[in-house]
Parts: sequence; structure tokens; C-alpha cells
Amino acid sequence: LTLALLFMNSCYGFSFGTVNHPNFGPAASFQHLRGRIQNCFVTTPGTSPPNACTLRCTATNDDDDSILEWKKLERVLTEKAKAEARAKAEKKLKERANKPPRPIFVWDIMSTICYDPFYKEVPSFFGTSLSELCKAKDPSSWDDFELGKISEKDMLDRFFLDRRSFDHKGLVDTVFSGYRFIPGMDRLLDDLAADGYAMHAMSNYPSWWREVERQLELSRYLQWTFVSSETGRQKPDPAAYRRFA
Repeated sequence: LTLALLFMNSCYGFSFGTVNHPNFGPAASFQHLRGRIQNCFVTTPGTSPPNACTLRCTATNDDDDSILEWKKLERVLTEKAKAEARAKAEKKLKERANKPPRPIFVWDIMSTICYDPFYKEVPSFFGTSLSELCKAKDPSSWDDFELGKISEKDMLDRFFLDRRSFDHKGLVDTVFSGYRFIPGMDRLLDDLAADGYAMHAMSNYPSWWREVERQLELSRYLQWTFVSSETGRQKPDPAAYRRFA
């Protein structure tokens, strides 16, 4: 019986009244099955109409119009939902297009983010003043080191104009031990990174920048994009800025 009902429901769609048969127990009620015929019969083995179960069907001739109305309403609602979704997407695109681009931060590193030991600790290491040290040192050695043209050893050998000897390792250790954040800069970088700002380093510095990174872990906040020892360009050379632009 169940299979017969499912078959008729799928093929015709009936609105049934009551079914009563001794083989199927109490009367069962089937409702809301739409159809076009008044009576139908379901046979069981050994029986034949009209001794079989009689399914009394109520025709619902006006259901076709209702179905069409519902389908029409469904189409209207679907198109409306699609139109609203398109409108929202277009609005977001316009808002994004009209929003000004977020600034990109380009940082110098030494004496801006990281403390530079050259101005105090290095003169103290040599037992002299900063002005006297600057007179005695060979400026080209440091410039070449910053541009990546010479090695650390070559820079130390050429550190003074008179090529005097001194404790090379002691000087390097003095410089490295002086690296630290300028007060407040770590918190500022934290805040900017948390807000999603892009940041880059643009610094005149030799290969010692790697030691700055090792100690301060600045790559948490920025990219070491424009370092003179890597790019071969120093500020204020316009070529250094053109690389950034």
C-alpha cells in the first residue's frame, strides 16, 4: 500500500480521505496529496476491485493556479535576494575604492629604532671623545663596509687613518652589546603591527644589521628591504630612494 501511495503521489498527486483495510489495521489518514481523479483502487493478492481497498480522493482542480502563484512568488523572492546581494557587493567595492590607501612605514633603524653605540660606547672603548675619534678614523672604511664593498676584517684593518692596531674583537663586542630598543619604540612597533600596517627598513648599515635582527627580532614588525650593505646604495643617494619607489 505504501509503495502504491508513493507511486500515485509522485505521478498524480492526490488529496486522500480515509483508507480502511483489515490487513492494514486502523484507518489511516492521508492529506494534502493533490490529484485530478475521484476514485482509485489498490489491490492486494487474491482481491480485485471493488472488493479491494477503496481510496476516496478529493479532486483539487484549483491547485494548479496556487502552485503557479507560489512558483511565481518564489521566482520574485529569488531575484530580489540576488539583486540585494549584488547591491551589497557593489557597495563594498565602492567603499573600498573610495577608502584612501593605508600608509606604509619606512624606518631608519639606527638611532631611530635601535640605539647606536657608536656615539658613546665606541669613543669610550678607545678612551677618547667622539670628535677626536672622528678625526682619527678613516671615513672611507666605514662607508665601504656599509655598502658591502669590504668585509668586517678589512674595515677593522682600515679603521684608523694611521692604520694603528687595536683589539678588533673588543670593538665588535662593544658595539654588539650596545644594541637595544630606543625607549618606547618596541611598543610603537607592536601597536602598528597589530593594526596591520606594512613596515620596511631603509638603513645605511653594514652586515651587522643581522646582529640587530638577532637581538631585537625586528622582522616581527618590518621587512629588512632597503639596507645599504644589501642594496649597494646609501642615503642620500637618490638611487637608494628610487629602489623604494
